[in-house]
Amino acid sequence: PNIVPIYEVGEDEGQYFFSMRLVTGGSLADRFDELAFADGGKTTTHASSGFRERQTASVKLLIKVARAVHYAHQQGILHRDLKPANILIDRHGQPQISDFGLAKRVEEDTHLTASGQLLGSPAYMSPEQAEGKNHELTPAADTYAIGVMLYQALTGRIPFDGDSPMALLQETLTKEPKPLRKRNPRIDRDLETITLCCLEKSPSDRYASAEALAVDLENWLDGRPIQAKPPGFIRRMVKWTRRKPAIAAMALLSLIAISVIVGLDWRHQREQSHLARAPYAREIRLANEHILQHRMDEARAILEKHAPDQREFAWHLLWKQSAPEYQSLTLAPGSIHALSAARGTTNELLIQMHTGDVKRWTLTEASSETAFTLGKPPLSETL
Repeated sequence: PNIVPIYEVGEDEGQYFFSMRLVTGGSLADRFDELAFADGGKTTTHASSGFRERQTASVKLLIKVARAVHYAHQQGILHRDLKPANILIDRHGQPQISDFGLAKRVEEDTHLTASGQLLGSPAYMSPEQAEGKNHELTPAADTYAIGVMLYQALTGRIPFDGDSPMALLQETLTKEPKPLRKRNPRIDRDLETITLCCLEKSPSDRYASAEALAVDLENWLDGRPIQAKPPGFIRRMVKWTRRKPAIAAMALLSLIAISVIVGLDWRHQREQSHLARAPYAREIRLANEHILQHRMDEARAILEKHAPDQREFAWHLLWKQSAPEYQSLTLAPGSIHALSAARGTTNELLIQMHTGDVKRWTLTEASSETAFTLGKPPLSETL
């Protein structure tokens, strides 16, 4: 299925040969050139429907490529060098994968290729290939290459454009591909998400298989929700950390230092607040003791020293308890002969003692004085 078949492999007079199907329709690279707009489709001189049709045509081709790659994976074969030039177009316009020269079996543990040796085309290599991890490659490496081709089909450019093979490999390892819609805002957002999912640095973050990629591309064609999701905030931060580990480490150390400084400052302010409130708490307790001993003037004198912003519930409670309306007059039992309100005022009482003295008690000031003296009343009339 969409793989160029090999008809015969042999040797003739010491010369090895193989024969395969003749495919005469050019390559996928040629087809991308035909489908691409000169400016990547950015200008509005082309109808939006035309741009959509070309996107759709590219996606349909790559769905077949993805399914063919998945078939090879099911047979235990990794291609390792997928690129538009290795995908031929037959006379019916169908893609045919060719050039399995770098292919290997998935489970093969061969040492014919030295560890660290780079195999493939730099522009289409996955990060793990760029690191030379040939013995650790999985089908996700081929999925990455399909993602590069999808990026190229939609934007007219490859994800990274270093000016040398080594520069390309370095960017593949350290940079994130520029979002497709920043290159061309007319590209569908879901197609951008699908493409960037193929180009994740970690194989585990890509599609689980080439078939899963094909299914998601079909979801887009049919207008159904896609399975790929754009990275969230935490994942973007992880990516940024991977790209710039030195800056990330400095930022982390700065954050820790700031946290320590803020924590120490908060603790210092809390201790200072406790120290500042200690005298207030002592004086509140002292004012309460004065009230219990009916020394209201002394309690009020203490309470009045505190500014309004220091006065909380306990202060207001004690202030009410020490107010004039709470004043009480304590006299010895049987010492009062008569009690009467003073004429012309509402805050004074006249009290005739059994000694004959008449005292004037001022309620608001909680004080008393002898006003005048009458005759000593009979003891039988003493209250």
